[in-house]
Amino acid sequence: MKSMILYHGTSKLRLKQILEEDCLRTTTANMPRVCLSSKYEPALYFANLSAWTDTSSPFVIRLKAEDLLDNMYALTPYSDPFYGEGECDWEYEVSVCEDIYPLGEVIKDFKEVPWTEVRSKCPPPITLWA
Repeated sequence: MKSMILYHGTSKLRLKQILEEDCLRTTTANMPRVCLSSKYEPALYFANLSAWTDTSSPFVIRLKAEDLLDNMYALTPYSDPFYGEGECDWEYEVSVCEDIYPLGEVIKDFKEVPWTEVRSKCPPPITLWA
């Protein structure tokens, strides 16, 4: 049986910190959680946003769902109701409500995403504070 992969989009700058700490930390905004996706494209979208914000390059981290479960992390489907019920379902979000540490037990790999791939699959980031 093929193991399920979960994806996390980030930037080169943030990936460096994640690897140094050997930890995917929960967000500090809204509801604390680590946001993962069962599909690649939403992670690519968030990697694009992170890279654009940090002026670095986009990366996608792949994690093994089975290993997360084996290490007692609760994987919870989540859809943020901020924009309306079901409006964020496109993210295919799976959240973990605690830091994921150590990563060596659950991370499969990570890769830099070429800008050509980002541009072909993602809309350009918008500035919410304009």
